[in-house]
Amino acid sequence: MSLILNIFNKIDPEDGRITNVTTSIPRDCLQSERSLLQYCKFSGMLCFASLAILLDFKFSSTSEKGSKIISSSFSPTTFSKALGIILFFLSVGSLVLGGFNYYVSTKNYIQNHTKISPKSTTKYFLMILVLTLLSLDITLLIESNK
Repeated sequence: MSLILNIFNKIDPEDGRITNVTTSIPRDCLQSERSLLQYCKFSGMLCFASLAILLDFKFSSTSEKGSKIISSSFSPTTFSKALGIILFFLSVGSLVLGGFNYYVSTKNYIQNHTKISPKSTTKYFLMILVLTLLSLDITLLIESNK
């Protein structure tokens, strides 16, 4: 039992005092785990949204008399399928990116590397994500005003 307390609390076995943490590795490992969990949460939200759109959410509206208002160039079922597929691939990409970042960070911590790896993949993925969601929002706004 005292071995477990020594490992988790960093208690010095000779005098019983808590030793100072001299590196940022424990904090960085926990931060990396939190980032992975946030990527998983975001991925799950996108996946559930894509499944909801693919299964029964339709982008059509009705007037007060019950007749459907759909522009000739806008097909709600085709748009729903395309939107659901796009969101599903974004969710898979988010999950893969989170796992990759966690793997690289953990590998660096194990090898005692203090060098910060470039996060260009994260920047490119976030740029693609923002542009995709912005274009989908603009498309929905344009079609709702016709």
